[in-house]
Amino acid sequence: MKMHFVDSAVYRILKARGFSSCFRNTKGGVIHSLEKRVDQEKEVIVLVHGVGANAAHYARIMFPLQRAGYSILALDLLSHGYSEDPGKEVSSDRLFEAFSDWLNQVQTEKLILVGNSLGGALSLRYSVLFPERVKKLILISPAGGFESGEEWEEFKKDLQFKSKADSLSYLGRIYHQKPFYLSWFAQSFFEMMSKASIQKLVEEGKFEEFELSKTGSDLSKIFPPTLLIWGRSEKIFPKKHLEWFKKNLPSSVIFDETKAIGHCPQVESARWLWKRMDRFMQAGT
Repeated sequence: MKMHFVDSAVYRILKARGFSSCFRNTKGGVIHSLEKRVDQEKEVIVLVHGVGANAAHYARIMFPLQRAGYSILALDLLSHGYSEDPGKEVSSDRLFEAFSDWLNQVQTEKLILVGNSLGGALSLRYSVLFPERVKKLILISPAGGFESGEEWEEFKKDLQFKSKADSLSYLGRIYHQKPFYLSWFAQSFFEMMSKASIQKLVEEGKFEEFELSKTGSDLSKIFPPTLLIWGRSEKIFPKKHLEWFKKNLPSSVIFDETKAIGHCPQVESARWLWKRMDRFMQAGT
C-alpha cells in the first residue's frame, strides 16, 4: 500500500534501530507489525493506532520504550499501513477479529495495551472480552461514548471527506497547536480516508459497537489497571464522551485531563506522554 514518504522513512529508521517488520496471517487478514523483543522477563507493550494512521505514528514513544527495555509490538490495523486491505469486504467485526487474533499469536502472556482513538476502542473491547490477557491498559482519547444513532451519524460526517480541505481541517483538530507543516500531509490523509475499505468501516459502523457489554461494578471485577488520557485540547470527540467513560468504567480507572494535550499526544507531545505512561506502568498512578 502507498504511504506518505515521511511514514515510509520512519519505518526504515525503526528497522535500522533493530525493529523487525513482521507479517502474520490472522482470521481477518494479513497483519503487519513492527516488533522489538528483548529479555523475555521484560514486559510486552502493544501500541494500537487510530483510523487513518499506522504504527509509525508511535515512533517517538517507541524510542524511549526501547531504551527502557520493553518489548514493543506496534501493528498496522487491517486496511492500514502495510497490512492487508480487504477493500469493500472489510467490516468492523473483521477489523477486530484480525486485531484480536494477531494479539493472541504474538504474545501468550499478559501484556500492556496502549490504544489511541479507534485503537483505544479496540483495546477496550479486547480488555473486556479477554481481561486475563491484559496486565495494564492505557487509553488515549478512545473512541466511544456515543449515546444514540443520531449522534453517531452526525459524527460520521466528519470522517467522510469531500476534499483535501476537509482533510486539512480534520488534521488540525487532532493537535493542541497546529504545526506549520500540516498541509504536507493533507493530500495523503485525504486519499487514505477515501479508500473503499475505510469508507465502508465508517458508513456501516453502528454506535452500538462502542458500547460496553459490562459497565460499572460488574466490569470492576475483571478490569485491568487502567489509565485514560483525555487532554483538555481534545477536539475530535466532545467532552461529554469523557463523562460517559467516567460513568461507565470502574471507579478504579485513572483519568488524566492535562492541559495543552490534544487527540494524538504520541505525535505532538511524545515526551510528556512517555513520562505519563512510565509513571503509570511503574507506579500505577
